[in-house]
Amino acid sequence: MIRKTYTPEQIINKLQEVEVFINQGATTMEASRKIGITEQTYYRWRREYGGMRMALPGSKKIYPDFNPGPGETFSPSWIKRRQSI
Repeated sequence: MIRKTYTPEQIINKLQEVEVFINQGATTMEASRKIGITEQTYYRWRREYGGMRMALPGSKKIYPDFNPGPGETFSPSWIKRRQSI
């Protein structure tokens, strides 16, 4: 079987597709097979990319989920601090 390399944006979109199928009542195995990946790949991607989302539609940047508290903003300095951890 040929191994395909996916970009992070494609992986996030595929994870969202699987979630839609699962919410419609499909099992994890069925949902992952529908989008052309194995169940093991789904779980690995979910562990690695599950907390990420696209910054804006059409944007190439990916940011982790961020829920700002009082007085916090989503700023580039926050991203730099998170990347250095």
